Amino acid sequence: MKSNKKTYLFIGLFLIFLGLSFGIFKYNKPHLNIAKSKTTVHINDTSLVEAFHANETLANAKYLDQIIEVKGRISEITKNHSSPIISLGKGDLFGNVVCHLSPQEILKVNQLEIGKTIIIKGICTGFLMDVTISNAIIQ
Repeated sequence: MKSNKKTYLFIGLFLIFLGLSFGIFKYNKPHLNIAKSKTTVHINDTSLVEAFHANETLANAKYLDQIIEVKGRISEITKNHSSPIISLGKGDLFGNVVCHLSPQEILKVNQLEIGKTIIIKGICTGFLMDVTISNAIIQ
């Protein structure tokens, strides 16, 4: 009976050690470098929004958490102190592609103007009223 307690104690401590090791590894994992990452999807803003409007489940399976390049016309530029945001699309109520840019992209954003066509590369993080792209860079 005494050896069973020691065995359970050893297994419990080992599982705690594994859990802590995994947590430390995930916490210290380096961020994904979008500029050096391979693009999995090339698409324009209208096609991306239409795909989510037509079938959100299918579009999520195809685009969610993928590194994509979106080509589109700038409809809005928001320059805040943490990171700039660019909206691609027609600027109407039917949805746009909202791109949350990396903070280091602020110098490029200062040179942009509404109506200009650009390509933005980032991670597709989902759809509410608009398709959201995060950690984006301007190509």
